[in-house]
Amino acid sequence: MTLGVRELDELKRGEFRLECLDMTLDNGDPKHPKTFKGPGEVHFVEGELLEFVLYDSTCGPVFPSSPIPAGEWLPQSEFYDLRATDLLGREWLAEDIRPDTNSSSRSGAVVRGWIRELSLESSSEKERGHALWLYFASPLKMPLGNVRTETIVKEGDRERRRLSVDVWEVSCGTAVLRFRRGDLGVEVEVVPMNGEALPPGIDTRIEEGIWFALSEGVTADALQQRSGRTEKVIVRSRRRGRSGLGSYPPFKVTDPGSARVVGSILCTYLEHVLPFEGERFHPLSVLVRQVLRARGGTLEEEARAACIAVEGVVDRYFREEYGSPDPGVVASVTELQALLKTTEWPQKELIEERVRGAIGRLTGTNARSAILSMGRSGAVESEQVRAWEDLRPLIAHGAEIDLAPRELLEKTVLVRQLFNTLVLKAIGYRGQYTDYSTVGWPSVNLDGGTHSDSQQA
Repeated sequence: MTLGVRELDELKRGEFRLECLDMTLDNGDPKHPKTFKGPGEVHFVEGELLEFVLYDSTCGPVFPSSPIPAGEWLPQSEFYDLRATDLLGREWLAEDIRPDTNSSSRSGAVVRGWIRELSLESSSEKERGHALWLYFASPLKMPLGNVRTETIVKEGDRERRRLSVDVWEVSCGTAVLRFRRGDLGVEVEVVPMNGEALPPGIDTRIEEGIWFALSEGVTADALQQRSGRTEKVIVRSRRRGRSGLGSYPPFKVTDPGSARVVGSILCTYLEHVLPFEGERFHPLSVLVRQVLRARGGTLEEEARAACIAVEGVVDRYFREEYGSPDPGVVASVTELQALLKTTEWPQKELIEERVRGAIGRLTGTNARSAILSMGRSGAVESEQVRAWEDLRPLIAHGAEIDLAPRELLEKTVLVRQLFNTLVLKAIGYRGQYTDYSTVGWPSVNLDGGTHSDSQQA
């Protein structure tokens, strides 16, 4: 049983409310069991945080827990799971809640707590296909629509059809993604083209794709998923008006043709991360997220995040190909190691051990060598590599970045552009992207094409 139209509208407005005749809060601890039970409700507070209120009229007096020493982990008995049955008979679940209890010396208590994620799962007797709906309670910078839709507008007794282009549709392999911007947020509908089941964890992977393709560090505030006979609903606490979680997308979403180009980037990223079976985020997405989060801090923090992310992408995807030392270097190191064995000097054993460690690293693969090699070979722009080389030593050793703000900003833009280019290469994208490190922000072909006018993208 999914949410009704009225409930969806209330959810979008941050006015979602569940009135429940039966709520149970249980800590599940066999050594120190504690349960609260009674009617109550779940609702948004100021349209953002989900709160529950439970009225237990039967429990005995509740006394404060024993003080916990500072620095000690909270015991399991401090955390509760919630089961709430609403007026329609739907059973909602929430986990790992640390409630606050108000009670008197007599029986009864009022229990409150914040809910990070509230879920509902149900099953039906009839197969109903597969689909996914995501809702982001904040505006996203995304391309203009490329699909025309029709709505019926009533004016008194008359009806008028209104055409609009308000849906951005992207076909990714076996699924279609439809982005629709509303007054309060953005909806994303995911429908498989062949009727087959959607891949596990696709909701998280779509979020990761949005992080990179749109440079928006968002998480879905609600979702509904239908998989055969099973339906699932998740409602999350939200933070409206997230700041500092955006950056320049790999292609300008305001340019003509951005619906096609950004859609291609999004699909390529999804294809890359979908096979990942980890419980959390794909390692590449973690780096993307770090760069986005740094936009909410200082310029130094942004430079640091971009430099570290560049090194992370190269270490994961390009170290073996570009990080191997030159054969001449390997030959020289081999000769030097042989010379160490035949040379005598005071404290030879101690010195030889340290020298062997230092020169031995010259023959191994490493991210720094790979980045420099990519710049020399033309795989990436040499100017961007030089900016990374200028900033990385200062960041690595915790030194103050003693650069004028404008110079630091220019180098950071170059490094950030280097990061975008490396990610596009890592996921196997071939096509256009925007070069933010060049005046005019031109469109570039990743396959080695020349700069072109961004207005013709």
